[in-house]
Amino acid sequence: MVILLLALPPNATHMYQPLDVAVFKPFKAMVGDELESKLLSTADVQLSKKDAIQIACSAYETAIMDRPSNAVSGFRSTGLFPPSLINMTKRLRVYTNGGARGEIEKEAWLKRQRETVRLEARSEILTLPPAAETLGKRARLTVDIEGELVSNDALC
Repeated sequence: MVILLLALPPNATHMYQPLDVAVFKPFKAMVGDELESKLLSTADVQLSKKDAIQIACSAYETAIMDRPSNAVSGFRSTGLFPPSLINMTKRLRVYTNGGARGEIEKEAWLKRQRETVRLEARSEILTLPPAAETLGKRARLTVDIEGELVSNDALC
């Protein structure tokens, strides 16, 4: 038996998990589709345990058990077996922009000079509110009824 070791790019192992790519992705998509159609057909926002198990079992049977070749094709499409640099780089390119299609441009605030941003942050964001004015020691307020001071004992 021959074991081949591959060095995968750092922080890219999620792209090269063959079961996630070819087996569980179709399963999750099928569960989502069946769940959506069930909820739309019943016009109910709740799903019983029985219905959830039926949906999961049906999707498992269709997406996983009926298609064992998906597991093999998962290894092939990720480029893990047989080892294929072409397939690996193709999968890596999918995630270069965080999975978003098209060109991603930097926003205007990212293009500004670092010092400009730092000064603006200090003046606009990191300023403290003005200190409250202190009036000095306040005179104690007293309450009297018919010329006598009212105390806590008298209130009880």
